Amino acid sequence: MIDLSSFWLTENQSQLYQTWLQYGSRTVTFLGKKTGMHRVLAYNTLQELCRLGYASCVMKGNTGH
Repeated sequence: MIDLSSFWLTENQSQLYQTWLQYGSRTVTFLGKKTGMHRVLAYNTLQELCRLGYASCVMKGNTGH
C-alpha cells in the first residue's frame, strides 16, 4: 500500500481507500474482509472518507456501498 499520510489520511483510511479504488463500489463487509478490518471499523472509516470527500456512500436496499 502507498503511504497517503501526506493527504492527511490515517492508516485505516488509507488502506480502505486504496482497497476501494482497487475493487470499486463494494459492500462495507467486502472491503472490511479485503483490508482485514472488522466490519464496524470499516464502516466507520468509510464514513470518515465520505465526510472528507474522498468517497461517496450509496445505499442499495439495506446495504451500504
